[in-house]
Amino acid sequence: MLPEKLTTDFKRFSTRAKWVWPAMAVVLPLLFFCAFLLNKSLWIKLGMEPMDPVYADTQAVLSSVDARAAGADPYALPNPYDPFGRPHVYGPWWLELHRLGISSADRAWIGTVLFLSSIMVMVWLCRPAGFREMLATVLLVASPPFMLAYERGNNDLVIFLMLAAGGFILSGVAWWRTAAAAFIVLVAAALKLYPLAAAPVLLAKGGRWKGWLAVVAVGAGFLVVRLVYNEDFVRAFAEMPKPESSTTYGFRVFELIWGTPGMLLGWFCGGCAAGIAGWAFVAWRSLRDKLCLSYLDYYWVGGAACWVLCYFVNTNYAYRAVLLVLPISVWLRQASAKNSPGRVPAACAFGLSIVLFWIRVRHPSMEAIGTHNELRLAAATLGLENGLALGLTLYLTWAGCRWVLLRWRAGEGGGLL
Repeated sequence: MLPEKLTTDFKRFSTRAKWVWPAMAVVLPLLFFCAFLLNKSLWIKLGMEPMDPVYADTQAVLSSVDARAAGADPYALPNPYDPFGRPHVYGPWWLELHRLGISSADRAWIGTVLFLSSIMVMVWLCRPAGFREMLATVLLVASPPFMLAYERGNNDLVIFLMLAAGGFILSGVAWWRTAAAAFIVLVAAALKLYPLAAAPVLLAKGGRWKGWLAVVAVGAGFLVVRLVYNEDFVRAFAEMPKPESSTTYGFRVFELIWGTPGMLLGWFCGGCAAGIAGWAFVAWRSLRDKLCLSYLDYYWVGGAACWVLCYFVNTNYAYRAVLLVLPISVWLRQASAKNSPGRVPAACAFGLSIVLFWIRVRHPSMEAIGTHNELRLAAATLGLENGLALGLTLYLTWAGCRWVLLRWRAGEGGGLL
């Protein structure tokens, strides 16, 4: 009787655990975030600078909405409606929120809803089914760049949610899904420009010509929006921030580092080479083990394409890494699948991504370095971080181009990652 009872109890626990692990993956980052709000010195230790008030980037958008509602110029510098004087630097459709009665008084609840919904969608994409998957999900969702996005209430979270919604729509087979996903991509592009790069995800449905027709339709629709709101886009481009820091992500970071006085370039290059080599290994194992796209390739392509565009066009604040949840969640699911031939490259890709997000905790500020060994460590760590970011971007570019090519040749089916 005892073994049978133990077996029954274990089955009952296993059934409950299917909900326990995702719940823990949501609750733990939420507790971390609350702890950081109560002790803001923790943000500095994670390599981030908090702003007051919390959800400051949500405040920036809503301040521009207040300016438009009052008949003022939201692109003015300084913007008197914003506590930091920031002008509007995004697409013009954000400014229409005042028609819904939304203002800066709604900052707290909008930022909180955005934060909570983002975490829940991230966990849903990762779908942890055990302790190890739950721990891996928490390491991703609670990593420094993501915590910075939550703290700022940045609208990159809105774009992430829209791309996730588009991927979910494309996971079905109905004919209208491609049109609905195309509409989401178009709206996202009108809000923040770079989501236009996600248009190739529409090739996932409708066969060869229908997919390309949807991509062309999104491009044409965005062109119309661009022409109608030409003045708004021009003024937003003129005020767009250009982050220049060694702790941002982007190809221009290498140019900035090369001109940094006192930088030990040999140690930096060594760390950079190690990061790129890690992703070269992932690419080799992906080909050898035939790591394939699953039905979640719709998420993978959209997030990867947007990240690649942003990386090569400009330097980006760390919180834009939230876009990478879309491909990283696919790697986590692939690494967790039993008897999967692609477990090794998927696990390596996930692990390298986690190292990339957490390594910024280790490099101290240049002003605080007291010894030559500390300078070597800072240079090597900075090189490793940027090597991992560059290697990840090149890997996503290679895999995405291969995916598009195979879609074009076959008209359907998956491709190698």
